[in-house]
Amino acid sequence: MIVALVFWLFLLGAMAISWQAGDRRDRLMVAAMILASVLTIAARQTFAYPASVIPVNLINTAMLVYALHYALKGRRYWPLWFVGVHGAGTLTGWTTILLDDAQHAWLLDMISGFWAIPSIVVMVWGLLLDQRAGVTNDPNARA
Repeated sequence: MIVALVFWLFLLGAMAISWQAGDRRDRLMVAAMILASVLTIAARQTFAYPASVIPVNLINTAMLVYALHYALKGRRYWPLWFVGVHGAGTLTGWTTILLDDAQHAWLLDMISGFWAIPSIVVMVWGLLLDQRAGVTNDPNARA
């Protein structure tokens, strides 16, 4: 329970910083991350543990596809790092389905969830560095 509270405080703080530092496209990415987090909680509350792995992985995969689209359309570098880190977590999550051993699958599920923290850190750090450097997602802005 305390770990979940700390995660949500971290997530909401990071999202507030990102919302302030980013532009309109960045705010859509922040909103997508919050939506994915809420949907993940809903999936974990709706389904018991082994059954929750598939909907959670589908949510993470959808977030990965959106983040990849965002990274390929923008002018910033941090989304590429975000995709790499989030992709590692998503791949780890899908690996849990392939395991027959429930104990190791649970461990991989926890490792998959861990990758959310570095991906959020990459986003916040990247947005703050881009803000300081004056880099925007606007294709009409001067490089």
